[in-house]
Amino acid sequence: MALTQMQIIQSLGEAMNWLEREISWADKSAELRHLMGRIGVYTSQCIRMGIWRSI
Repeated sequence: MALTQMQIIQSLGEAMNWLEREISWADKSAELRHLMGRIGVYTSQCIRMGIWRSI
């Protein structure tokens, strides 16, 4: 099932918040790879759907 534009934007925001928390906890960068990959996926979806400029 495809995500709606709103779900993609919300997921991207949640992932960015988690990334900020993880960085503030001084986690190793290797442990952040999965999270940064998810952010990349959501960003790609936003660009592909043409909603990147509205964020």
